[in-house]
Order: sequence, then C-alpha cells, then structure tokens
Amino acid sequence: MYCKRTLVLGLLVLCLISQLAVAQHYTITDLGPLSPTAINTWGQVVGNLNGHAFMWTKVGGLRDLGLLPGATFSTAAAVNDSGVVTGTSDGPGTLHGDVTVDCTHLAQPYAWSALKA
Repeated sequence: MYCKRTLVLGLLVLCLISQLAVAQHYTITDLGPLSPTAINTWGQVVGNLNGHAFMWTKVGGLRDLGLLPGATFSTAAAVNDSGVVTGTSDGPGTLHGDVTVDCTHLAQPYAWSALKA
C-alpha cells in the first residue's frame, strides 16, 4: 500500500512539474531598416527611421507616426500596453524665462495614440 501511494504521489508531482516546463516559442520578424526603441506585451514595436517615429504591428506593418506641426523630425521612445507612444519632436515654440524667445525648432515631448477621442 505504501508503494502504491508513493507512486501516485510521484506521478502527481511529475504532472505538476511538467506543466511548468512547457517550452516557450518565439517568432523572429525582420523589421527592415527600423531602429527599434521599445516593445510592449502585445508585440507592438516603436522605433525610428529616416528622422520619423514609427510603430510596427503584426497586422498593420510599419506606420509613420508623423510630425508635430512645423516639425522636421520625430522620435519614438516608448510604447505602453494600450498602444500609446511617447517621444519627442521639434517644432515652433516659445521659451519663457527672464527673456521670452521664439524658437523654430524646439524639442517637445508628445504622446500619440491610434484611438480617436
């Protein structure tokens, strides 16, 4: 009887351990010339290409995120699990301090989302 219980217990432990040892599978995707900077748990990748911020998704491929009005470049730095991208872009702006200065290429942060309000 002792041997039978030990065998059953051993099989139960083996079944539990085998569930933990399930192999992980990965897919490697060539993103072309995109310089990736971040990826989220959904596999959305953001990065930079030719002075523009881009997002890559399995369904949509590469998407140019554009520029702020009057800007000449944009960069993507991060993407969260909701698909919101943050980065920087240049553009016209005003620096306020002891002296107010209008700038044509002031680096500014942005947050981008594909969702419409």
